[in-house]
Parts: sequence; C-alpha cells; structure tokens
Amino acid sequence: MTFRFLMVGKSGCGKSSTGNTILGEDMFPTGTGLAAVTKTCEHRVTTKKNTRIEVVDSPGLFDPERPNEDVRQEIVKTATVLHPGPHAVLYVLKLDRYTPEEYSTYQKLKEVFDADIVKYIIIVFTGGDRLKNETLDDILENAGPTFRKVAEECGNRVIIFNNLDKKKNKETQVKKLLEMTQKVVRENGENPYRCTVQEKVGDKLEETVTNSVKSLVEKDPKLKEFFSQIEAMLRQSQNRADSHKAKLDETIKRKKEVEATEQKMREEMEREKREREEEERKEKERKEEEEQEKKRQEEEAREKARKEEEEKKEKERKEEEERKEKERKEEEERKEKERKEEEARREKERKEEEARRERQRKEEEKQKREEELRHQKELLELERKKKQLELEAKKEEEKFRKEMREKEELERKRREEMDEVHRLEMERKKKDVVENKDTHWTLEAAGALWKGAKGWLGF
Repeated sequence: MTFRFLMVGKSGCGKSSTGNTILGEDMFPTGTGLAAVTKTCEHRVTTKKNTRIEVVDSPGLFDPERPNEDVRQEIVKTATVLHPGPHAVLYVLKLDRYTPEEYSTYQKLKEVFDADIVKYIIIVFTGGDRLKNETLDDILENAGPTFRKVAEECGNRVIIFNNLDKKKNKETQVKKLLEMTQKVVRENGENPYRCTVQEKVGDKLEETVTNSVKSLVEKDPKLKEFFSQIEAMLRQSQNRADSHKAKLDETIKRKKEVEATEQKMREEMEREKREREEEERKEKERKEEEEQEKKRQEEEAREKARKEEEEKKEKERKEEEERKEKERKEEEERKEKERKEEEARREKERKEEEARRERQRKEEEKQKREEELRHQKELLELERKKKQLELEAKKEEEKFRKEMREKEELERKRREEMDEVHRLEMERKKKDVVENKDTHWTLEAAGALWKGAKGWLGF
C-alpha cells in the first residue's frame, strides 16, 4: 500500500516537523529561526510494515507574495515526483488564530490547482503539545467563521499533530491520518488527486520514457528475450497466487457454512426443548384441573348425602320419639365408623397420589438426563468437526504463505538481475558520453529510461 502526501502552508507553520512525524524519522531539515529552512520542494520516501509513504514539502509555495512563475515551476516538480498524484493534500496550520494570510494561502491553493482539490485536503494543526484540556471540538467551536467555512469546504477533515510527543503517540497520530486518507481515497473513487498541470507532465513523461525503452529493446534481442522471460515468470507466479487464493476462499466459505449449520442445529434443539417443556406444563395443569374437579364432585356428593341423612333423622325423630336415644347412639357409631373409613380412604388416596407424582418426577428427570446426554454428544461431534476444518484451513494457509515466500524470493532475484542490467547499461552510457561528445545521453535520461522500462513492462 502506498500513501502520497503534498504538504502546503505558510513558512514556519511546522510542515517539515509534520513530515518527519509522518515518515517516522528526521528526513526534512527543521529549525527554530524566523527564516525558512527549506527553500525548494523536497521529496522524501520511507517504507514501514509493507506501507510506502511519500511526502513532498512545499515551503512557502503558496505564499501570496511568491511570483506565479515560481509557483508553476515548483508545481511541475511536484507533479513529477508525486506522479500519478497525491492521495491527500495536508493544509498545515499552527494551533493559533486563523489569519487573513493563511486564508490567502488557501485561496491561492485552489487558484493554482482547481476546485476539486478541496476533496483531498486534510487540515493539520501543529503544536498539539500546547493543548491543555481543550479538545478538537472545542477548537472548532471557538474558531472564527472564516476557518469554519474552510473546514466545511474540506469536509471537516481536521487532525491535531504533536510533533514533540513520544514515538508511540506519534505513531497513533500517523495511524489516524492514514485512516483518514484511506477514507478520502474511497470517497473519490479510489483515485488520487490529479490536476491539469500534473496530467500533462505525467503523460508527457510516460510517453517519452516508453518510446525510449521500446527503441532500446528492439535494438537488443537479448534484452527483449530477458524481459519476455521475466514477464512469463511473473504471469506464472500470479496464476499460482490466484489459484491458492481461490482455494483459501473456498475453505473459508466451507467453514462459514459449517458454523451456520451448527447455529441452526442449536436453535432447532432449543426450540424443540421449549416445545416439550410447554407441552409438559400444559399436561400437568390439565391433570391438576381434573383432580380438582373430581374432588369437587365428591364433596358435592357427600354434601347431598349429609342433607338426606339429616332429613331422614328429622323424620325418624318425629315418628319415633322413644327410639331417639338408641338411634342417636347408633347414628354416632355409624358416623364414627364412616369418618374413620373416610380418613383411611383419604389417606390411601393421598399416598397413592404422592407415589404417582414421585414416579412422574423420576420419569421426567430420567427423560431430561437422556436429553442432556444426547445434546452433549451432538455438541461434541460438532466441535470435533469444527476443529478438523480449522486444522485443514490452517494447513492451507501455511502452504499458501510458503509459496508466497518463494514468490517473494524469486521477485528479489529478478530485481537483482534487473539492477545488474541497469548498472551495465549505465556504465555503457557513461562510456558513450565520454567517447562521443555530441551524444545527448545523460545520467538523468538513463535513470528516466530505466523507470520507463519498469513502467512499460508492468513492474
């Protein structure tokens, strides 16, 4: 991944220090005096964790007092070193009052390039070490209407840099800037910024170098054959990489399908469990209602029998007064006997009911244990399959990484061979320059020719 930055802002605002923070080392000269340390556009490059970062410092390029002719010359230089264009334009400001001079710099920036440049501008405040308890929102809220208008035109992309902070904190700042830059590129269709001047310079440079490389290859059959072999090797490596990527994607797809199946099975088992519990609850309620209805009917029957007995007693009392005492004793004895029998019957029914409930409880516990065992077996089987798939995916990934390392080693050897060819070609050109004073070859033209060769062959 590559990030290309163009820094703009008036002299002394901290552009060079900001560039050093982004690059992670002191590549731009800095100073504390009033005079600008850097006089012309300077280009610095670094690579960190497979990320290439290019930064161009444009000291005083857009100062209002600078002649337009100087500005045009520097733009041509910038267009050449940042071809095909910067991913973001860093508008560097001091964490201070936004002055009319700084606003003039912003206006000249849009005038020299075009209106589309605001889509790529990120406003960078330097001097974050002077912040106390203020936040970025507080600064934007207290800023004047002029700056708020500028920030709004630039999509409110504002970040604060503390170039005096610890290295770890600086890396966090740079990470946030790179994330913001990625968002800018996505919003602009994955394209870097290209103005009219830059397009003309880049197209002319590519055309000149490409034509020179074609002419050289046509004159040297060995060089043409070497480039053809390199192209074939690159195509083979790309095909192998695409094949392994497809296999890895298929493995990941199968893993996701298995996980989805596991989730579906778990949900189905939970649903079945809830349905069984609901059915058991309803069955229990139904039995309890039946028992209550049965007891109510028995109670009504006993109440009816009692009333009939009282009526009978009352009739017998009126009919036979002499036998009242005897009947009363007999009735008491009979009632006592019935009471004991009723108690015995109720006690028997209670014990039978308790025994029935105990059997039912044990049966339910047994079913529940069996269900849990079955569920655990299914989960263990699913876990085993999942681990097996993960192991297969890991083996595929290790195989893919091994082949990628082989590919990188092959690419490194190829580059060494290309560098050797370049060195021999440069020596030959130097010799030609010494022997033939009328030749127009220079070291700069040879370097441009080599870069064009790489671009033409797709390296």
